[in-house]
Amino acid sequence: MIDDALNMSELRLETKHIRCFPAGTLVHTDKGLVPIQNIKVGDMVLSRPEWGGKDAPTEYKRVTRAFCSGEDELIRLSCQRDSEYDGWDAPIYIEFMTPNHPIWVESLKEWIPASDLEIGTLLSSIDNLDNLRILSIEPVYKSYKDENIVVGCCHELSYGGEQQLLDMLIQFDKDNLLIEKNYMSNYEISESNRIKYDLEVSEKFFDNYKNNRVWDRELKVPVYNIEVEENHTYFIGRNGIWVHNTNCTAGISGTID
Repeated sequence: MIDDALNMSELRLETKHIRCFPAGTLVHTDKGLVPIQNIKVGDMVLSRPEWGGKDAPTEYKRVTRAFCSGEDELIRLSCQRDSEYDGWDAPIYIEFMTPNHPIWVESLKEWIPASDLEIGTLLSSIDNLDNLRILSIEPVYKSYKDENIVVGCCHELSYGGEQQLLDMLIQFDKDNLLIEKNYMSNYEISESNRIKYDLEVSEKFFDNYKNNRVWDRELKVPVYNIEVEENHTYFIGRNGIWVHNTNCTAGISGTID
């Protein structure tokens, strides 16, 4: 059951700071990419000094805390590589996170909450070669929940911010996030995050959709975070986006809680 995620022996339940990622979010470690809910105290994750900017050295640092922050709402960050930005057929890379999770913006030299990032912002990564640029930021809406999974969805946004077409269904459980159906062919989704078309899931979703029980409520799922010694930063996703841990006052350059 999805509620089991809140009782994992390796994790400590935290409620003070909720700046986190859902299960299945990949973290760069000395053992390769590891889902965030599987990170433990003592693990070594790739990091960078928090106020050093993109030119600061990357190095492995020890995890000093690993915890679940209970349930929180999510946004989907959709990005494209700088060299292909705004190309209609270019791959789109996505990550899910809580709206207030701090991400480094090199042009401002600040940690900015994800939901406050502007379209077109260039993000920092591990190698800072052809970094990702933000294409859109969308809320994740709830469709329905049973004892094993929560199903959410996102839709395209027009330039005027008006709701448009459904473009993705997402299943969340205690171990992963899975794309049930991708309505746009250029979303870059790894095979490990793909699942086959599920008729029962789709029927339940479209029943809610037709009865206008989708777009008025935001999905909430268990979310996770880690604290990294000294540097307080790490890298998420296959593209290695540089993010902060919980001890940052985002949006204020050079200030830590």
